[in-house]
Amino acid sequence: MVAAIAAQQLGVPVNRKRVQRIMRAHKLLQPVRSLDRRRRPGFFRVTRPDESWHMDMTKVRTAQHGWVYLHATVDCCTRELVG
Repeated sequence: MVAAIAAQQLGVPVNRKRVQRIMRAHKLLQPVRSLDRRRRPGFFRVTRPDESWHMDMTKVRTAQHGWVYLHATVDCCTRELVG
């Protein structure tokens, strides 16, 4: 975005990577997240089916019955609807 604005104001093409390099040198860029980022508390990996489930409930308005409640259970490993 900065390179495009600079090119528009200067009237000549501006290299995006050069703008990035200059901004990094002047500490104007946010640091890049590492691949080994911190996990939120309580985070765990699911390694096999039927180990962990995610449950949710919502209300749905229907013409015939009024409000009905939808409860869904999803297996966290296979992402299949189990209940």
